[in-house]
Amino acid sequence: MKRKIIYKIIAGLLIYFILNTCYKLYKNYTISETCLSNTFNNKYLDLSNLKINSIHNFDEIFNCQEWDEIFVTSSIYYYRGIGYLYTGVLVPSYDKFQYPEGTALLYFMKNNAIISNPLPLYSDNFIFSNHYGKSNSVRIKRKHAKFIYKKHEHTDFELNTLELINDYD
Repeated sequence: MKRKIIYKIIAGLLIYFILNTCYKLYKNYTISETCLSNTFNNKYLDLSNLKINSIHNFDEIFNCQEWDEIFVTSSIYYYRGIGYLYTGVLVPSYDKFQYPEGTALLYFMKNNAIISNPLPLYSDNFIFSNHYGKSNSVRIKRKHAKFIYKKHEHTDFELNTLELINDYD
């Protein structure tokens, strides 16, 4: 009797996982250019235009469409399958060789699904240093997506970073 219940629970979880993965794959294939992508490209395509110690509140900058979180990954060292198992976020497939090493890819999310194309954060003197987790990614809630563009303090090189401002309520 108990064995049947355990099998039903496992089967239910497996069906849920498969349906959830299919839903996220469908959402990834239906992503198109949005005002989020356009705003991002206008503001962050050339990071050398940003001023040192400038504040960037993504909640205010990207208010043209609803989104819940941003998801940032390393373009080279992020593996979709492992990342999906760790985070539950299935990113669209992309060519890793399309981006230079050191590029961070930013995605906007709504209801735990990606709603934007990968948006690259890259410059020769830029590093995204906000403590990637085990899957080389980080999730940031909309209300906490506030950054300061500043000199990276933990290096001997002339690097700048968008550092998360920890002013949680």
